[in-house]
Amino acid sequence: GDAEPPVRVAALDALARLWSWLPAGSLWPDQERGVALWKDSLHPPLVRLLDDPVPGVRLAAVKAMAALPVDAIAAPAVARLNDE
Repeated sequence: GDAEPPVRVAALDALARLWSWLPAGSLWPDQERGVALWKDSLHPPLVRLLDDPVPGVRLAAVKAMAALPVDAIAAPAVARLNDE
């Protein structure tokens, strides 16, 4: 990852907008699975950023998780809201 906190925050802001993105046009089932797998691969690094030493990065990670369309996948951010 990039060592500069502003870069991590900007990437997390872009990621928050990405969760609802789909390519234009109709997709074949294999293409839909490919997009879903790609988005799934972004989740573990996002979870790791919830523990970033920089408060602004942690906040951006929580905001990116709040944009997730599935509550169970966004659940790791809830503990951060409760200071756990």
